[in-house]
Amino acid sequence: MLTLLRRLFTEDEARSVARWSYPPPFDMYNLDPQGHRGLLARSAEGEGYYPALDQDRTVGGFAVFGAEARVHGQA
Repeated sequence: MLTLLRRLFTEDEARSVARWSYPPPFDMYNLDPQGHRGLLARSAEGEGYYPALDQDRTVGGFAVFGAEARVHGQA
């Protein structure tokens, strides 16, 4: 089970998640491994990325809210 946290990613967590790779047709969700800093940003309204950790405190997923939640190239 994953627990969604109300904190920013750590630098190491962001680097790790940015390297995740999905096969087609889900490759539209792949992030730019060099752009991991985008996972560290959060707007004043709380929009941005939130890590979800497993019982071992390892990132197993994440949630994103706001404009960044839109899949690029999709309506």
